[in-house]
Amino acid sequence: MRRFAPVALLAILSPANAFAQQAPVPATPAAAPTPAAAPAPARRPSRWAASQLSITSSANGDLFDRSYRQGSQSLMAVDLNVSFRPRYRISRAWQVRARWDFNIEFTNSDWTQTLREPRMGDPTTDLWFLGIPAVGDFRFAIAAGFLFPVSPEARAQTLILQPRVIGQAAWGIEALGGEIAVIGQVVYSHRFFQYTTPGVRGDFPYARTTYNQDQITGPSISNQLSGLSGVHDQLSWTLILAPSWGKWSPGFAYSMTHQWAYDVTRLPGAPAPGPGQLPVGDHVRQLSSFSGWLDFNANAWLTVEAGYFMTRVALDADGTLGNPFYSRYQDWRVYLNANIVLDKFIDAITGSGAGEGGVIRTQNTPRRDPFARF
Repeated sequence: MRRFAPVALLAILSPANAFAQQAPVPATPAAAPTPAAAPAPARRPSRWAASQLSITSSANGDLFDRSYRQGSQSLMAVDLNVSFRPRYRISRAWQVRARWDFNIEFTNSDWTQTLREPRMGDPTTDLWFLGIPAVGDFRFAIAAGFLFPVSPEARAQTLILQPRVIGQAAWGIEALGGEIAVIGQVVYSHRFFQYTTPGVRGDFPYARTTYNQDQITGPSISNQLSGLSGVHDQLSWTLILAPSWGKWSPGFAYSMTHQWAYDVTRLPGAPAPGPGQLPVGDHVRQLSSFSGWLDFNANAWLTVEAGYFMTRVALDADGTLGNPFYSRYQDWRVYLNANIVLDKFIDAITGSGAGEGGVIRTQNTPRRDPFARF
């Protein structure tokens, strides 16, 4: 989902009227009028329009202040994410969208498994239907697709396949001297696993014990890569507010993720909880995410962005709702991003085409093509 506004392009003045006071020329007989040249046919939009390459580097709070960490923990993280997001328009109403991420962490934090190990994410492919009739200034779209488990994390969870469905609504108007876009999205997915708990990596000379209930007293899972059971169903929703004024576009996004994991305390053969143990595992999990940013549309194909985001478990340790915007002990980060609209970039290299740039997430106003810019 992510965001841009139009950019002004430099105009090149024609030299046709650049000279004045030319010397007079002898009169000549009137010539037959020359037929006007036929206008050049309009250039058809590329079927790959709105494909993007996003490059982001982020740093967490420990880079700026490690004084509140206890003991010898080193949680400072500086990383790089490269996200390839191609789009292909089959017709006016149908479009295929995909995404595949590459990640690398430059630092050696306590949660780093292998120092500076490049990691490929799990690619997704979705078929979008954009032909739903608009209602006033509201535009709608739906999609269905799959996440394919190729990352080490997905393989450790024994994930086989993750189908999903998506619903999206966008509202855009001209107001306050600029444009305002509001986007809402809901995603539901179901995951198919080989096992309800994570796999095992290698043989160990002793039993390693982790706990199903996120370190809370409960049944243990030994020798496995994670103490958390697999999430079989997930529902997430996101709201985005992204106004734009000329080349500048600030924005805010908030999302919630609701996960339902396998409850190993209720599986056949599982031991009954002992004294003082919780009767139900951590099979319901709530995550929240907030981000804010400022985009600058440098030209038709490049937008640079600076922003802040924090993703956290929605509840604090005492069971109360935690601050979703900032918490000193949560993984909050600042980032810099460069977003390249690939078809516009190719146009710039080849000298063909011109027009709007920007992050695609905000291009949803009724005056623009909703099928290319959802």
